[in-house]
Amino acid sequence: MYLLRVLSEQPRLNDVYTFSKSVWVRLNDLVLNIDTEPDVALSTLMKHGRPYLQGAFSEKAKHHDNKWYESPDYWYIRKAASIIDPRPETDVLYDLGSGKGRILCEMARRPFKKVVGVELFEALCEAAKRNAARVRGRKAPIEIVCDDATRVDLAEATVYFMFNPFGIDTMRDVVGNIGQSLATNPRRIIVVYYNDVHADVLSACEWLRRYHVFHTATGCRVSFWRSPDVDTASIGA
Repeated sequence: MYLLRVLSEQPRLNDVYTFSKSVWVRLNDLVLNIDTEPDVALSTLMKHGRPYLQGAFSEKAKHHDNKWYESPDYWYIRKAASIIDPRPETDVLYDLGSGKGRILCEMARRPFKKVVGVELFEALCEAAKRNAARVRGRKAPIEIVCDDATRVDLAEATVYFMFNPFGIDTMRDVVGNIGQSLATNPRRIIVVYYNDVHADVLSACEWLRRYHVFHTATGCRVSFWRSPDVDTASIGA
């Protein structure tokens, strides 16, 4: 992992790092029989007329702070899954900003009751649906909801995964909606926040406690949060 960080930070070696990363993703996609790398056309669409790393404008978006399509490395998705340790046929995972469905497809190979992707852009939703239909080793059903995360009913989920998909305004609304859902549907919940740049929003919630953190090879922080009445033994903490 240290070597990967060095490769990514050295300009002369960056091309080697980028190529190696692409090969790694393609090999994993091949094993799962899916395609989750950003397409050139989609990348261009998502960045057109917007600041770097911000997604394209969408009339569906409430705050217009959606981020450019990107997905975590397979290694860290699997590491996150081992920390979550889903309860068979009980936990429902929602990936907010699910893109082409890499996280969904990998998580669906584990004993979740269901995994659901929430994605703003139709083109990415269609790609995710194709991947969901063909992924190898799937154990859980996969559903795709094409809408803004602030408008989606999140009360069914027990696990939320976010790969820094939006800015602080949408983050506040989404976390607020999750909190309100606990009042109507009390349950154990876990929040996985990958690249947790707005972790202070979660820290301000009395109904959440951070219980685990790890860092990727490039220094990205991944934090894990849960409702305070969770039985720690049941999630392998």
